[in-house]
Amino acid sequence: MAEVRIGAEQFRRQLTDLLNRTSYGQEHVIIERHGTPLAALIPYELYEALVAAGIPEKLAQFD
Repeated sequence: MAEVRIGAEQFRRQLTDLLNRTSYGQEHVIIERHGTPLAALIPYELYEALVAAGIPEKLAQFD
């Protein structure tokens, strides 16, 4: 699966296209502002798998 890094402004302009490409499992999108990663857009099925595996709770321990 390809990873795409995109600025926040460009993300807003291309939101529909990026949602389609992500939902069909073609890409993961890293949204950045001034070169700093802010968020990731991943397929919902992957998100569900991460939640089922308890990954968010494990990551919260590092906050």
